[in-house]
Amino acid sequence: NVSEHKAQTETYALFQVMDEQAKTQNFGLRVPEEPFTEVGKIAYRYNQVMASLEDKADQLQRLNQALATTVTERNAEILERKRAEQEVRLLLDMSQVVSTAPDFEIALASALSQVCQNTGWTYGELWIPNDEHSHIDCSPIYFFDERGQTPAEIAIFQAFRQQTEHLQFARGEGLPGQVWQNKQSRWIQDLQSAENFNRSDIAQRCGFASAVGIPINNPVTARSL
Repeated sequence: NVSEHKAQTETYALFQVMDEQAKTQNFGLRVPEEPFTEVGKIAYRYNQVMASLEDKADQLQRLNQALATTVTERNAEILERKRAEQEVRLLLDMSQVVSTAPDFEIALASALSQVCQNTGWTYGELWIPNDEHSHIDCSPIYFFDERGQTPAEIAIFQAFRQQTEHLQFARGEGLPGQVWQNKQSRWIQDLQSAENFNRSDIAQRCGFASAVGIPINNPVTARSL
């Protein structure tokens, strides 16, 4: 009869929504409600339960997002603290080497070599202001760790070095010029996306992924890649 057919249709609709929710985990789906039938009353209660579950799921998602944000911020704080500690250790090492060196050039070369070897940096170079302090020039002093490098990689580095040794930077230009101008260390974590880094293409071909610039005794700027 008509009433039995209608009850079967309502039951089928209820099961359809339940099956879809089981597949998709979509708590926003609702069952059509017929207020004057038994199945309609069940659908009404079912929709109430789903609404409550949807609300709890939204709350859980917000909590998870807040937790993820907290973890990200905490990791950033830890990374920043480690970076600061590393800079302090570098500055202490360089100060010790410079204070015991017989002359300025040897002090710079020794400090650069020690810093690069202690940190595992492959390459380091020095930039020194000209007499007029209008720009800084690349010093002939540099460090390069050839261990584990293939002849092809060494050749790429030599091309990088040849391009570098004739460069000059004004204040604020490139990484050396920025460190010279601001008298503060600067870290570039990803050279591929770095701005104002003039040699990024050939530096990446050399395998250099990051760069840090450290000012030494104000008039001298050191940089390690």
